[in-house]
Amino acid sequence: MKKVLKGGTVVGGSGSVRADVLIDGEKVAAVGTGEEMERLADEDTQIVDVEGCLLFPGFIDAHTHFDLHVSGTVTADNFETGTKAALSGGTTMIIDFATQYKGESLHKALENWHEKADGNASCDYGFHLAISDWNPDISEELRQIVDEGVTSFKIYMTYDDMVLDDKSIYQVLKRLKEVGGIAGVHCENKGIIEALTEEEKAKGHLTTDAHPKTRPAVVEAEAISRLLKIADLVHT
Repeated sequence: MKKVLKGGTVVGGSGSVRADVLIDGEKVAAVGTGEEMERLADEDTQIVDVEGCLLFPGFIDAHTHFDLHVSGTVTADNFETGTKAALSGGTTMIIDFATQYKGESLHKALENWHEKADGNASCDYGFHLAISDWNPDISEELRQIVDEGVTSFKIYMTYDDMVLDDKSIYQVLKRLKEVGGIAGVHCENKGIIEALTEEEKAKGHLTTDAHPKTRPAVVEAEAISRLLKIADLVHT
């Protein structure tokens, strides 16, 4: 069924314009005014008056953590509550981080996240894949994962359950270059964080105001610098 949103202001990347929007099924078929829209519509087209409204394209939130178990707790939102909250703010697609826990295959990680999301999400969704366990079998599996449609990955330079060492980071980046994937990296120096945390605990500083003291900017800057040098070796 076709629907025309008539009389609103369409907001896009290049600016705002007064225009009508034709929707055919679940897709935006045309944006225009006057005779053009009348020609594309038919007698069954539903006309919706949106005078005075701003019309935005659906937003994509490319960084969510729904139903993620980490450090003995779990994130506040699952796919049911999180996607409803997303839609209420105009976000019509999310990309969540399917997480491979130690000892799991990449396919097992995706299977786990599909069990969390399938039938529970209210908006469109896709997955990045967070790699925590790197070995020759995972390297081989990576090509199949990319061929099946997951092309973005996450690796961590800190957190006990997720951290990869420099050797593994180099190998992951090299393999992703081969198979056509991209990586997002959480950059912090794990060893310095642990040392600073021990110092603050020894002083009896156990409240939340001690947190930034254990993660000064240089901890992130060092890890970013190290990552960039590794990436340069890979030419990626």
